[in-house]
This record gives sequence, structure tokens and C-alpha cells, in this order.
Amino acid sequence: MRDAGYDVTVQPFTFPFFEEFGSAFSQVAPVPTTYVAGAQYDLMDYSGDGVAEAGVVPVDLNLTPPRASTSGCEAADFRDAAGASTVTGKIALVQRGTCPFGQKVTNAEAAGAIGAVVMNQGNGDPVLNSDRYDLFGGTLGGPVGIPAVSVSYYLGEEFANTAGLVLRIEADTISTIRSTSNVLAQSRSGRTDNVVMAGAHLDSEPDTAGINDNGSGSIALLEIALKMAKLQTPNAVRFAWWGAEESNLQGSTFYVNNLTAAQRADIALYLNFDMIASPNYTFGVYDGDDSA
Repeated sequence: MRDAGYDVTVQPFTFPFFEEFGSAFSQVAPVPTTYVAGAQYDLMDYSGDGVAEAGVVPVDLNLTPPRASTSGCEAADFRDAAGASTVTGKIALVQRGTCPFGQKVTNAEAAGAIGAVVMNQGNGDPVLNSDRYDLFGGTLGGPVGIPAVSVSYYLGEEFANTAGLVLRIEADTISTIRSTSNVLAQSRSGRTDNVVMAGAHLDSEPDTAGINDNGSGSIALLEIALKMAKLQTPNAVRFAWWGAEESNLQGSTFYVNNLTAAQRADIALYLNFDMIASPNYTFGVYDGDDSA
């Protein structure tokens, strides 16, 4: 892009990276039971890697309707009256509610827990608010060091009422902070207060070849940029290749968050090039103004 005459900026940033390779969840005692992923439990995004097998400690649960819960939101939840940790070497059972899942699990880890189970809250009507009772998928928002799973309210309640409960969590994951960059290139002519912008992401899903998602968008954008380098356009044109899109739009979000209000206002429109070489294509025109 520099060789083609564009002003180029490389914008480095860090982001939380997570990849799951497999998991298992079971009750060791008193009744050996194997739970099914996606039906009875989910490994939480950014769960730590490893195996945790231990007794279970319920943490500040509220099983009485309306079940308002701050379970695990405070470090004190994991300590007794004398200030000693109640979860050292144990698996903490915490309840959804009030604060982020990641805060609950991070607090558990800081108190010495070797694993965490996050149960749904169980608030509201069981039929009308089934999402507060059923199994749910959740993210911890960033890397934690211990394995963590989510379960339904009903299974969590069963765990809380089971004497001598021992659970085993197995998590095969990568959960870490990584570094990457956005690449931005802008034409040296045209109005800079009315910029036409086009972007594509550079990364792919970890388990794919990436030639369509998003090699196709990235290389098409590059070819368009090289052709347009020969043109004089009334508006400046800015091309962007985003990093870490597959990790929840990290690169583009970082870029937008670091623009001033005036810089955002200078962008007239944005076109996104993602997966434009699909084998099951259709010919068509997007209804850009929603008139249809």
C-alpha cells in the first residue's frame, strides 16, 4: 500500500484470545454421572485450561424466590467470618446475578478455588423467563486461570442440595492475551472530512483454512485499493484490514474507540468485505436503504 502511494498506519493492540479444543464435566460422588456438553453444561468462553476435581462449595446462593443474587460478586463471599477462604482447593458454585460472570470466577480463583460452576439465577416466571432457568452459554470476558462451566438453575440447585458432592471439570483450552494489529491506508488526495471507508478482516476462524473467511475479502480489498491508486477521487478513500475480528470484532472496535468524535464524523460511509467468495453465491443487489 505504501508502494502504491497511500499513507499507511499500522495500529497495534492486545486482545483476549480463546480457543476451545474439548471439555468434559462429571459428578464423581456421591452418584457418578457424566453430563452432556450443550445439553447439561457449557464450557464458558475464556475458561482456564486443565482439570479440576474436588468437593463443591456453594457461595452465597439465594435459592428462595425471587432469588436476587450477588453470589460471588464480592471477595468476602469466598471467606468465613474469620476471613479464611472457604474454597481453597475446591470447586466454587456461584449463582448468576448482579455482576459479570468473569468477576465471579476471578474472585473464586483469587480465593484459591481450582474450578468454578456458574448456575443460572432462577428468577422470574419459569415459563415466561425460561432463559433465567435453562442452561446458558456465557463468557468470562477475558482469560481466567481455572476451568469454569455454566449449568441450568435446576442442576445448580441440585448441586447445592447434594451432600458430599465431588465434581470434575476437564477443559482443553487456550485462554490468553495476544497482540496483533490493524492496517490502515488512506489516499493522499480527496476531501478528508468526507472519507469513504472500506474494510475487511485479516484473521480467520482457528479451525478453518480461511480462504473464504476472510482471505477473499482481504485480497479483494487489496486489489480494489491497487486499482484505485491510479484514480483521483473527490473524497479521500481509507482502506482498513482488521485484526482479531473473529474474537468479537476486537480490531475494528479498538479503532473506533480510539477515534475522536470529529474523526468519526469525517467518515461518510463504511463498506465491509467479508466472505465474498462463497461457493453457494447468489446474484443480487442489497437493499441498502431498507425500502423493501
